[in-house]
Amino acid sequence: MIIYKKLRILSWGGISSMAWPAIVSAIASAIALVISGFALFQTHQNREQTKELFEEARKPYVIAYIQSQQIKKSLFWNLVIKNFGGTGTYITSVKANPSLSGEYIPLKNNPFSAMHHQLIAPGQSYKATIAVSENNTRNRNLPDKIKSLIVEGHSVDKINLSTTAFKLKIDLKDFDGTTHSETFDLDIGSALSLVTFFND
Repeated sequence: MIIYKKLRILSWGGISSMAWPAIVSAIASAIALVISGFALFQTHQNREQTKELFEEARKPYVIAYIQSQQIKKSLFWNLVIKNFGGTGTYITSVKANPSLSGEYIPLKNNPFSAMHHQLIAPGQSYKATIAVSENNTRNRNLPDKIKSLIVEGHSVDKINLSTTAFKLKIDLKDFDGTTHSETFDLDIGSALSLVTFFND
């Protein structure tokens, strides 16, 4: 009877004091398991993100842009296609809308319209002159839209291109067979405003 009373004094809520260490240990194990699971999940997520970043860095990034080149009193406008990515790809077609035409464009649509399966390696670019601006008269042959962009005190005679603004669509095929397209809005008129011309 005395032993029973002593056990009742040592117990709390029906749990003996001898069971507490086991309960605390079980709770600590459960918490450790949850933390370990979370850490494993985070490690997996980080690994997936690193893999995605690595794959993104290896992708081809083909960009088209307008580049100007000053030679004496003339500006040569070049259409440039460059791969800024980490791997090569194939250019399967290049189309301009509206179609480009001018003295410096030998092909029907644009200077790159003959590209049907052309490799472009990382860092490689293709460049072709599509127009020439000359500043030897007082802007007599330019549209008002372009005249307004010319730096005051400077002049450009003409841009011998049928249109100054156009969309360029480039179709690509990667080494794994994946196909995709990139479209760029290009405007020689906008680029013209960034160029300072020689005084007459």
